[in-house]
Amino acid sequence: MRLQGFPDLLGFTQRNRTIGGLKARLDIVSREAVTGVQADITKATNGLTGQAHIIFKALSDIDQGARLGAMSKTRLDMTTGAVSGARTAMNGIGTRAVVALENGGAAGANILADEAEGNLRSVMGALNVQQGSRNLLSGAATDQLTFAAPDVLLDDIRNIMQTAGSADEIESAIETYFESPTGGFQTNIYKGSDRAAPPINIGDGQTLEMSLRGDDKAFRDSLRGLVTLATAADAPLDKDGFRQVFKAGADVAGNAESGLIETEGRLGILQESLGRAQERQQAEKASLTTAYQNLVGRDQYEAASELKQLEVALESSYIITSRISGLSLSNYLR
Repeated sequence: MRLQGFPDLLGFTQRNRTIGGLKARLDIVSREAVTGVQADITKATNGLTGQAHIIFKALSDIDQGARLGAMSKTRLDMTTGAVSGARTAMNGIGTRAVVALENGGAAGANILADEAEGNLRSVMGALNVQQGSRNLLSGAATDQLTFAAPDVLLDDIRNIMQTAGSADEIESAIETYFESPTGGFQTNIYKGSDRAAPPINIGDGQTLEMSLRGDDKAFRDSLRGLVTLATAADAPLDKDGFRQVFKAGADVAGNAESGLIETEGRLGILQESLGRAQERQQAEKASLTTAYQNLVGRDQYEAASELKQLEVALESSYIITSRISGLSLSNYLR
């Protein structure tokens, strides 16, 4: 009859190795169950790991592009919202100013003047749009607020109204203020850069030009029309002179609203282009993910089943080891 010997060091060592192997395998299968990817890519691809690494790099690039695209979408959405807000704040004031002037004369115009000042503040506030600390309409100078305070503009144009003289001289001075590269708008009001902001990165090496700045013609006309309507009554002019200046402001305001609508359309085209790029990236990601899973994927249900089996085996090994380690010579001889 063959007798089993008393547990010795070799037996304990072998059992500890078994437990160590179970723990190592448990760790591997745990990761595979979570990631759905085999831990040993070399084994999974029969040594041909290059293709798997290329696909993984492509997937990482798409994820990075998706993050950039999301930031760009936010930038575009906020810029579009600012332009829409400016257009809404204009509230058709150009047309209504003409009607007020024709129907109510100076009295009707004065009512519109108060509204124009309020609208001016709203438009400048909307166009001072920020994404975090980034000023979206300041061109390359994203750390600079797009416009100075509305009161600076109001004071500048009131000074022109009071000192320029005739209606023609007032119109000429306001034209120079807003249109000249050295005029007051560029030196006192617009605080951004004369260079465009960097292109919008939409991922996969693609970009969209985003050249819209606070000194855009539609924005300048919006401020010019509103501030002229708001301050025309400050000019020491006769009735005809006042009508000329006020009507000029109304005409510019009307053109500005059309310009803002056109600007919204241009931004809409950029948003559509960005959306199509994001759709292409998602389709490419789905295709690459399938290819990657076919190469190195691990069935997560299967991994979970193996994980449960390993946990049971490890628990059993611990119980057996614990019982054996508690044996004494007297217990063994019973």
